[in-house]
Amino acid sequence: MFIVLLWKEIREHLMTFRFAAALVTITLLIVCSVWFLGEDYQRRLNSYLQASEAAALLEREYVVPSEISPTLFRPPSPLSMFTQGEDRRFGNSIQIKRWEVPREATGNYGTGLLMAAQAPFDLFTIVATVVSLFGILLTYDAISGERERGLLRVQSSYGASRLTLYSAKFLGAAVCLTIPIVLGLTASLVALNFILDIVFTPGEWLAVGGVAFASVLYGTVFVALGLGCSVLVRRSSAAIVLALLVWTITVVVVPSVAQGAAGTLSPLDSQFAISSLERGTEADARKKHEELADKYPAYEFGYWTSSFSIKSERFFKYDSWEQGYRDAESFIRGLELVMQARADTIRQAYRESEARKAEQSETEQLLAVFSPSHHLRHALTSLTSTNYSRYEDYLEAARRYRAELLDNFRRKGYFSDNVLSFFSQRDPEEIDDAKYGERVAYYRSQLESGKRYDEFMGPKFLEPVSASDLPPFEYSFFGMDSGSVIWPLGILAIELALLLATGLAVFQRYDIR
Repeated sequence: MFIVLLWKEIREHLMTFRFAAALVTITLLIVCSVWFLGEDYQRRLNSYLQASEAAALLEREYVVPSEISPTLFRPPSPLSMFTQGEDRRFGNSIQIKRWEVPREATGNYGTGLLMAAQAPFDLFTIVATVVSLFGILLTYDAISGERERGLLRVQSSYGASRLTLYSAKFLGAAVCLTIPIVLGLTASLVALNFILDIVFTPGEWLAVGGVAFASVLYGTVFVALGLGCSVLVRRSSAAIVLALLVWTITVVVVPSVAQGAAGTLSPLDSQFAISSLERGTEADARKKHEELADKYPAYEFGYWTSSFSIKSERFFKYDSWEQGYRDAESFIRGLELVMQARADTIRQAYRESEARKAEQSETEQLLAVFSPSHHLRHALTSLTSTNYSRYEDYLEAARRYRAELLDNFRRKGYFSDNVLSFFSQRDPEEIDDAKYGERVAYYRSQLESGKRYDEFMGPKFLEPVSASDLPPFEYSFFGMDSGSVIWPLGILAIELALLLATGLAVFQRYDIR
């Protein structure tokens, strides 16, 4: 009996204008959206590759180690063609600096300011609005409409239980709503593969399957909502009004209110407060800078050599004495510690600010727990690696890279440049002051005669620091966090179960006359 009723429901839906409209609308919207965002992904990927190649050419060699400041680029997520989430909002490059812990990325791969400012019409928008509305349209009169036409009494007279009737109506509508979603995604994947030549890895295919499942699960929530509204009232006109009212509250109102309330209940530090902290640490660093200057009075000449660059042909002139180089090296080493400590202090303040961001996000999730669209957004962005967590992973990878780079600097003695180290450190064979003094006197005479230091120092002192000697930057642009996916999908499944249980409980006492 159940199979007969289920097939009857599917057949009747397939013959309606509502299903035809849903099939055409949803399929076309998904295909067009994925196609446009697929082309946008290719443009952003090309921009990423070009920027990385240009940076590699600029950073091929460093003459002065203090100039080492590589740029780390964040590639776009390959699944952002389904839903862009936060992937477009945040920057895509970070320049690693010795005196600053990475706080945020800059730059964007977008191709136009106007398009970048537009909210993308992606799969999330289509499923959250169009699919959910068609889910309601397929079921708002499934019970009340058949009661009005007298068909519900006829079906009951055949001996079918109310559980069987209710289950068949739900599954029949759910199957018919699944068809355009699967068809749209399948056509999109075919176009991506054969026309745009975009190929997914096995892990990305698994994520695409998760995207399809999340979309279908979300749609069935509103199929159950429409069916539940159909048994709560006795007229179809009242049922669709009630369903649309609930849709407006849960899809539109609750997420917006939750976001605004979370900002009020868990406010973040203002940019002015963080800027004040930075100015305070700057004043403290300047004070320590002056203390170092007093401690090493002959530092100035050596300090300025750290800005030496062959490309700009800024060569120094000898105008100090041996102690100047020694003081300069001690000054630079001390200054590096001061400025890196300042960077760590500012980072700690930002860490506390990021903790408050997490608290605000948790507050928003708690307030929006009854909004299916809120959970759909979290599920899709987690599946496609376009959520804020992936951006945080990129920032954290950049911070780890900076720490590794600084350790590399310390091991190789890069906190004084080639020129400065050459004069301030003794060669192994210079076991006494006399031999060291002979070399310093020779270089002094060469410089005073007008020669540039590179004309007599020898090639071994001019060997640049190769970018290939720098540690590699390791960051995976795609990584699905199963925990952040299972949680919103679980909430959607619970909401679906509650809607079905409530509707079935009401239908058990429903007057079919």
